[in-house]
Amino acid sequence: MEEMVRAGRATVRETRYAGVYEGGEWACFPCPAGEVPGEAFGSDVVASAWWAENGSRVGVGDTPEAAMGDLASRLTGGS
Repeated sequence: MEEMVRAGRATVRETRYAGVYEGGEWACFPCPAGEVPGEAFGSDVVASAWWAENGSRVGVGDTPEAAMGDLASRLTGGS
């Protein structure tokens, strides 16, 4: 699990809105840092719309480890 999200294939970042739109204080994106969409950290309107449309493809949690675990679960079809 952790190899999947740590081997340069994922990026963990603190969320801008502490989970209001994102669902957790940390987000794990399934891409390198340079490819993390800026919209996920944009204004209220932009971030809200981005997370509503794309949130299912990003792992989230209250810790970096929880966000990585959530992404791994999403990638493997877990619940």
